[in-house]
Amino acid sequence: MLSLVDRGPWPACPTPFNMAAHVLAPADRLADKVALAVVSPAKADRWSFARLKAAVLGTATGLQRAGFKEGDILLMRLGNTVDFPVAYLGAIAAGMVPVPTSSQLTASETARMLVELAPAGVLKAPEVACADTDCPVIDTAELAAMRALPPAEFVMGDPDRRAYIIYTSGTTGVPKGVMLSHQNIYSNVMFSKESFPFEDAPDSKVLSFLPLNHIFEKMVTYIYLYSGISIYYAESLETIGDNLKEIKPDGFTTVPRLLEKVFEKIMAKGAEQTGIKKKLFFWAVALGEKYDNIQRHKSKRPPNMANDSYRRSYRKKYSRKSYRNSLRCTSYFTTSLWRRISNSFARL
Repeated sequence: MLSLVDRGPWPACPTPFNMAAHVLAPADRLADKVALAVVSPAKADRWSFARLKAAVLGTATGLQRAGFKEGDILLMRLGNTVDFPVAYLGAIAAGMVPVPTSSQLTASETARMLVELAPAGVLKAPEVACADTDCPVIDTAELAAMRALPPAEFVMGDPDRRAYIIYTSGTTGVPKGVMLSHQNIYSNVMFSKESFPFEDAPDSKVLSFLPLNHIFEKMVTYIYLYSGISIYYAESLETIGDNLKEIKPDGFTTVPRLLEKVFEKIMAKGAEQTGIKKKLFFWAVALGEKYDNIQRHKSKRPPNMANDSYRRSYRKKYSRKSYRNSLRCTSYFTTSLWRRISNSFARL
């Protein structure tokens, strides 16, 4: 198989290493910048990088004081809130092995996990189901109190040791636990960062609405934090549109089916228009089809992309004729494109 790009061997993972320390490396440099935020009509809860790092290391201290030690497995039964990344990174910072799971799982579904994992403890939100267990259960109130504790030191060690365990979706069979090392995460993040259409961007912000236990959303969370990008959490899937207008993010990560639904609704809305509004709508659609994502991010373009024939074939592949197929790839909307779309349809 012919490779389009060969940059030679990648730098090895540093050693000793801790993935949480790596992800939070910008915290001292960007202490006052927003790292995480949840914005709603009732309140705005913003976490600076300094606050996030302090909360993560305070949580690490709390987990250690609770009797957990390096290498212990902790089953996570938390919702899609700030509690999740703080507890998750806190466990990794302390050298423990968190097991992030979907908050939609039933108690019976978690029962088998408890047997297979034999965890040292469970981190649990009151509203999230979990089977009965004899191991210690730390609730969100206790986790929140840990954040104010003195910071622990990052537990550094062999990059090949376990960082966390994730269960497969079960789409093709019974869900199975998969162990990932610190080095696995490091290589995924550093490779994936190369293909994301942004440089380190301390002034950028993104909207997050995918489940935080999902392996893809966890990876982009690593990338966002490591790149100094602010993450704003949507209140719910139903409020994504309002949150986009309110937050005006520079981008977001999503999954194909959601984009298909958005595209179908937009096209149906446009088709209902008449006169000049309808003409402007389809003019905007045609303009969007001419958007050259390769040229915009040419600094990221592999050397072979400079070849005209390759660029023509790339454009043909992602033409409107195969638009739906192109949505199979995870999409990332840049600031100018998304703002043009949202502003245009706000006037319809």
